[in-house]
Amino acid sequence: MKISEIPDDFSATLIRDGEFLSLGKTRHTLERMIVFLESAQYISEVQANPHISCVITTPGLIDNLPDHLGIMVSDSPRNTFYDLHRFLDSNTDFYWEHFETEIDPTAIVHPDAF
Repeated sequence: MKISEIPDDFSATLIRDGEFLSLGKTRHTLERMIVFLESAQYISEVQANPHISCVITTPGLIDNLPDHLGIMVSDSPRNTFYDLHRFLDSNTDFYWEHFETEIDPTAIVHPDAF
């Protein structure tokens, strides 16, 4: 998903577009993560983590971020991050796409299975 696909009325402003496949924290190693950064204390973690592709941060921390990262700014990056998580869960197929269950006709299913 691209940052630019997040609705305009979201609690953050797009600075530089980027694409993300997962949400995580600065030390996580999920593929192409969007993370939040609200303290200069964690800038080095963002700079060193090749798995981060996008950052939600405060205006004062933008200049410390590499040019290849997508950036959104917010007065409360942590809250915006969790708002994004809830939005993706409730309004998109970002986490999961529903599908019909298929059971192979030759499968033996235990009677206590559910």
